Amino acid sequence: VEAAKAETRTFNEEEVAKADEIKNEIRKIDETAKAEEEIRELEKKEEPKEEVRMANLVEKLMAGQNIDLSKEERAVTEGISSGNTAVGEQVVGKTFADSIVQKLAYVSPLYAQANKIVTSQPHQIPVQASVKGKFVKTAELANYVAQNASFGTKTLNAVKYTNMFVVSKELLEDSMYDIEAELIGQTIEALGTTLDELIVKGSASDGVEGLETVTTSAGAKEVVCGSAKTVTTDDIVELYYSLPIQYRNNAVWIFNDNTAKVLSKLVTADKQPLLYANFSATPVGPQFTMLGRPVIINNNVADLTSSSAAMPMYFVDLSSALTVGVRNGFEMQISTEYGFLNDSVAVKSSIRLDVKTIVEEACAYLKTKVS
Repeated sequence: VEAAKAETRTFNEEEVAKADEIKNEIRKIDETAKAEEEIRELEKKEEPKEEVRMANLVEKLMAGQNIDLSKEERAVTEGISSGNTAVGEQVVGKTFADSIVQKLAYVSPLYAQANKIVTSQPHQIPVQASVKGKFVKTAELANYVAQNASFGTKTLNAVKYTNMFVVSKELLEDSMYDIEAELIGQTIEALGTTLDELIVKGSASDGVEGLETVTTSAGAKEVVCGSAKTVTTDDIVELYYSLPIQYRNNAVWIFNDNTAKVLSKLVTADKQPLLYANFSATPVGPQFTMLGRPVIINNNVADLTSSSAAMPMYFVDLSSALTVGVRNGFEMQISTEYGFLNDSVAVKSSIRLDVKTIVEEACAYLKTKVS
């Protein structure tokens, strides 16, 4: 090459042949390196993924630790509930508190329908009392707001509720039994029962506002039974139409078992059953509807035969009428001293809850007639 440059000429035949030989050698080296790389890839064995074992909830309880379920993570794989064991990249971080709150809707139908806020501190809710707004002429706006809209706030506080159940020490130590799932399952059931009661009855001493606390002065609609200690088809129709139309499409009926028994014997003007039971809608039992809207049977609701004036039935849009506040902090503790003599232990769960009425005009209730 240097000779050709110095003599300002092109390669002769011998130089061209030498250049071709060099290029062929380079090509062979590249091909060899590529082949060796492919062989190494084929021979490479996938290293086994290391199994990661997260801290076991029961083990921590038995060690005397107080567990914050809102921070304690459980492992979940797609389509598989894997307890505290997670493998490879299938892990999805999820706390026990998350699992409990998500499953509450299946245990407490009232909680499922209500507006829900999960928070870590007192939560201020802006509230517009009276009716939902509408567009009016601009010149009439000031007068409209003065007459129809009042604004304020309600605070979701933290009222502490606790549940305790007893299990044997042997059961906790039995590796063949999924005691962790049992602990969480019992916690969900107990919390669902508590919420069902609070959403209906509230707790005046703690400032928890349930359906029993709604008033006509705040916009709730009241229909008084036509007869004492019973209900008629006319009463139900009156209650249905007393609820403003904007809430009816999302409203549910709420009453207890005894009231359901009375309603099951009533018929409409065209001889159709007032309370309709669909036995094929769900594998876990009948699903009731009345005048086309779902029914929730809850035995915390007052009875028709109550000796004093009571609210034995609600027709309510729970998503507008109520907000349920659940605090993130969810604690679980264990005491081995409780059943020292019979080798049993007490497991205590604590959570902070609150319920507040928001738009009370989204609720219509039946009131018993006192004879």
